Amino acid sequence: MADVRLKWGHKVFDPDGKPVQLPAKALVTLRRLGLLEKNRDLGGMQISPRIHLFLTAELDALTDGLRRSLGTNLEGPTVVLCPCRACKRKWAELLAQLKDGLEDFHADMQVQGSAE
Repeated sequence: MADVRLKWGHKVFDPDGKPVQLPAKALVTLRRLGLLEKNRDLGGMQISPRIHLFLTAELDALTDGLRRSLGTNLEGPTVVLCPCRACKRKWAELLAQLKDGLEDFHADMQVQGSAE
C-alpha cells in the first residue's frame, strides 16, 4: 500500500528542504527549542539540522513528544490532528462538502430505487 500524506496542518521544511505538515503544537516546541529558521530560498520556516540532537527517547519529556510529531525520518505524522482555529475551520469545510456529497448521493439512490 502506498504511503499517503495529508496536505493538512502547518507547512515547514525539514533540514533537507522537503515540505512537512505539522500540528501547531510541534511548531511551538520547535520555536521554543530554537530549531526553526527562516529560509527565504524555500519561502518558509525550516527545521534546523540540530533537530537530530533532540530526537532521542531520553529527551521526549523535554520536547513535548516532538519525536512522535515529526515521525520517522522527519516526514511528519501520517495524519495531522491540529486543534488550531485554521485547521478546525478547514476540517469543518471538508466535512460540510462530504455531507453535501453524501446527501446528493443518497437522493440519487432513492430516485434510482423508485425507478425500478
